[in-house]
Amino acid sequence: MLDCAQSYSHKKMEITLNDYQKRILKVLLYTPRAKFSELQPEEMTSKHFNYHLHKLIEYQLLEKADSGYILTESGKEYVGRLDEKTMDLEKQPKVSIAILATRTNSSGESEYLLSKRLKQPYFGKVGGFTGKVRFGETFEAAARREFLEESGLTGDFRLAKFTRKIAYDEKGACIQDQLMFFFRVTNVKGELITKTPEQENFWYPEAALHKRKDLFNTFLQFVALVKQENIEIMELITNAEGY
Repeated sequence: MLDCAQSYSHKKMEITLNDYQKRILKVLLYTPRAKFSELQPEEMTSKHFNYHLHKLIEYQLLEKADSGYILTESGKEYVGRLDEKTMDLEKQPKVSIAILATRTNSSGESEYLLSKRLKQPYFGKVGGFTGKVRFGETFEAAARREFLEESGLTGDFRLAKFTRKIAYDEKGACIQDQLMFFFRVTNVKGELITKTPEQENFWYPEAALHKRKDLFNTFLQFVALVKQENIEIMELITNAEGY
């Protein structure tokens, strides 16, 4: 089986397509391959069209085949995220992981590993560890990677809960839509990274947690969720036949 995360490991570019480039992709959305003449709009000169065609090749969305042009694997993934009417990228919920590490100190007290943000947004706020799930990455792999990168630690990971958070601003516009998978980490090992330009990490007693005024407003809910019983989440990893 292909390592999906590695198969999309080429340098990601911010791609902005014009109407002509979208029209080229739309043709290939409905056919496995197309010739130069089938892709070229009637009103466009060959020189002008060739420029847009090669831009899509440069973006690694198209490639030349024996009898025409085809979508690359990245191109198929890209068009799969387009609105078929407008050919614009559709906004989708962000998939993230959140991590709460716990330990018992030498006095027998339960402690949580907290992280204080030293950058915007939410400068100065304190909570757990979070990060984005990469394309082709399992939830646990994402959690382990983020936790190691941000704290220098590893341990035993348990998926505890998942939620969806939708947030609106004062005008009623949706500004956040996030699927969050919560992990609890025990038997923590490694050397703690205590401070970076982005954050400060420290252990803090559970009993005093409610007294802090600088916590993220949902952090205590996060703690309560993670302490609940485990739930079953299925991640289906398979070969994509006929993709």
